[in-house]
Amino acid sequence: MKVIFIISFILLNQLFAQNTTFSKIYSTELDESLRDVIEDSLGNFYFVGYNASPGNAYTKTNGFILKTNNLGEELNSVTHISADTSIEYYYIFNDGQNHLDVSGCLSTDFIWPHTNSSFTLSKISNQLELVKKKKYVLPQDYGLSYLKTRKAFNNNYLFVSYVWNASNFLLNPVFLRTNENFDSLRLFTNVNYGRAGEDIKQLDENSYWFLSSLGDVQILDSLFIPTGQFSKIPEGLSSAFGIEWDSDTSFYLLGSWDNEGADDIGFVRQLSPLDTNDVTFNTFGFLDTLDYPASFGGLSYQNHDSIFIGGTKDFWIGYYNNWPSWFFVLQTDSMLNIRWERFYGGDAYYVMTKLKATKDGGCIAIGDRYDYKNTTEEERDIYILKLNSEGLLTNTPEKPQIQMHEALVFPNPGTNYLKVRVAAQYPQSTFELYDINGNKILSKSITGKWGRVETTFLPRGSYVYKIYNQKGLYETGKWVKQ
Repeated sequence: MKVIFIISFILLNQLFAQNTTFSKIYSTELDESLRDVIEDSLGNFYFVGYNASPGNAYTKTNGFILKTNNLGEELNSVTHISADTSIEYYYIFNDGQNHLDVSGCLSTDFIWPHTNSSFTLSKISNQLELVKKKKYVLPQDYGLSYLKTRKAFNNNYLFVSYVWNASNFLLNPVFLRTNENFDSLRLFTNVNYGRAGEDIKQLDENSYWFLSSLGDVQILDSLFIPTGQFSKIPEGLSSAFGIEWDSDTSFYLLGSWDNEGADDIGFVRQLSPLDTNDVTFNTFGFLDTLDYPASFGGLSYQNHDSIFIGGTKDFWIGYYNNWPSWFFVLQTDSMLNIRWERFYGGDAYYVMTKLKATKDGGCIAIGDRYDYKNTTEEERDIYILKLNSEGLLTNTPEKPQIQMHEALVFPNPGTNYLKVRVAAQYPQSTFELYDINGNKILSKSITGKWGRVETTFLPRGSYVYKIYNQKGLYETGKWVKQ
């Protein structure tokens, strides 16, 4: 009877989890940002990042850890503060022994060039209590930024980042390997490479796959020395890479695609660490906006036929921009064919930092929200979006904190024309525009994901649009002609 009860409880818990979605804004007086998230066996989520007093995100930060349940309700949080050290957490792992390991960067120099830097690893309990910590100090005149941490063989940890010297500011990769007890096994800086380190993976006992921020790939030996084996990521993809290894040799990769067309995002499946002759490739993007992958990893899956990809629509460099942006999330099959696209936000400036597939078949996306309409301070809030397998918010309140969209209109405000972007799952739709009295001004059929509507003849003012079809698409909003 006890076994039956346990099995029934697990099945009910899984069924409930599959229907659990949420949209949450965590707002305090601090400037806050998240970098990574993991899910435990109970459906709880652990997030890591940093916070700072407004205006200090580029100088003095504190390590931040947040724990929520599967409804997004806060269970606990902790801020690690040091008066003489800036702390920023980047990754969190389950150590397999009921503890969590957190990696990050430290600096005791709050003013550019932020030298006196270190790597850090901390072990915490599931109640966020600090169990153990260790740091690895770089030479005094080196500054450290960004961090990628991966699990290696034998429960070791691999770090790759980039450093600069205070005398010339040239970027070079720095590598660190530790064992599961955080003891350093190898720390090496390649001062002759001249490119930032982006990602690393152990291929076997004697070699590593290393990726630079410009898409260069090298094979390194056990001492992190280049072996001479070299390649490039296909299609010229670069920066903000998100990589999931499908096997010991093949991987899916997301990156920026610097072409001259509408699409700014590219994603690849490559079957060999170096061979780019057998790859699958697809793209995503918008006309007239810059779309950018989630800054610290925007490609994730639990099974190969449901790959989630996410990032920011209308992104630009900087945290505190004064225009609307959106999270975008799309799903592909194993051959990178897009099944659906959806967009979330538009009422503030959003930046997605991470997307992770979840055990229930959905995904969780995290990032920052700068409410430029209601603040003049450099103060962001945390935004967390838990979606089901279709990218939907199914059990949120009637007025969720963030609205989901399947079609967008821009530029808004505009002048002599507007463009309509319809999600890929809707090949046919209709756009209608109404004046403030409810009179229909124009109607246009849209085939595919793009439509352009001429508005030269319209007087300046506010209009209401409607985008719909018979397959479930229905979007309304206001458009302003200047």
